[in-house]
Amino acid sequence: MTLRAEQDVTVLLANVPHPADPRDDYVNSPLEVLAWRAAATKPGDPLWEATPEGRRAFLNTAEFLAARGLA
Repeated sequence: MTLRAEQDVTVLLANVPHPADPRDDYVNSPLEVLAWRAAATKPGDPLWEATPEGRRAFLNTAEFLAARGLA
């Protein structure tokens, strides 16, 4: 899974078995988490135009950050 955040976020991860797992044992698997900081996207970036929903999300985030003086 890839999570992209254009603003500060708090992420909570729970590495637990899936409720539909038929095994009787309570087993989980290893979990690797990688995080890095990169430059924020800007209008014209291919990600902005990938889907209408994504474009709306990028615009909403940019407006939110600009209104608070964070961008």
